[in-house]
Amino acid sequence: MKQEILGKQVHYVVQGSGDPMLFIHGNPDTSHMWHRLINELKGEFRCIAPDLPGYGESDVLDGFDYSLEQQAEYIERFVASLELDQKVHLVVHDVGGFFGLAWAVTYPERIRSITVFNTAFTPQYRWHKLGRVWRTPLLGEFSLKAMSKGAFIASIRGAAPKYPKEDIIASFDQLTKRTHKSLLKLYRAMSPRKFKGWDQRLQALSQRVPVQVLWGGNDPYIKRFIAHTFGTNQVHFFEENSHWLPAEQPVQSAQLIRRFVADLSVAEPFVADQQTNASASEPAAVL
Repeated sequence: MKQEILGKQVHYVVQGSGDPMLFIHGNPDTSHMWHRLINELKGEFRCIAPDLPGYGESDVLDGFDYSLEQQAEYIERFVASLELDQKVHLVVHDVGGFFGLAWAVTYPERIRSITVFNTAFTPQYRWHKLGRVWRTPLLGEFSLKAMSKGAFIASIRGAAPKYPKEDIIASFDQLTKRTHKSLLKLYRAMSPRKFKGWDQRLQALSQRVPVQVLWGGNDPYIKRFIAHTFGTNQVHFFEENSHWLPAEQPVQSAQLIRRFVADLSVAEPFVADQQTNASASEPAAVL
């Protein structure tokens, strides 16, 4: 499906029915990254997953400066176009957290709950090696142009051995020159210092809106302590998994999301100390 936002086409997928749940992907992914998790949740929720600007089938946005203000407004215009009459359960991953969390703190009246998968929204974050390459003029362009399919698969599999290979291939197959352009613009526009103040707004929001963190413990891109910077004690680590937890452990991730949402009507889960280590037997991007 497509909607026109800011004069450009935004592609998105919708599956299921029930309370709306908005999934915002990261880099180098598209809405397809969520398909395993959505398949688990579509029986209970209306699952909505857009492709970010320049990713997948969404158009590049002319004049889009990737400020957090513009990222928030982009998501707001997309959500407004859907004419939802309920608050949204927000689910974010990787750079999708930039867009989604900026939107959440700007439009808190839209938000019912927030589930965070490996992302960053704090000035304490530091770019990983590949992110620093992409932020460097000419070097970033060369690295993307030179990246073969085999090298791409090997790089992702090396970082996340449990990320299904067919999903990695799908991500590569959807990379285009439009994606490269948008990727470089996003990485060069964003620096950790730009989260200053925004992170405090998220901390304040977390006192009013339930937030949980589901974290792949072996993430080579984002340091572990970042999982504790979202203003919540509900932090669940999957120690045997890596950066792409929604695709690596969709069943266990869905179980935690269901439980989290079910608890909203009977408790205040965001003030409870719920830090756990999750496993397949007991469930507890690239930035």
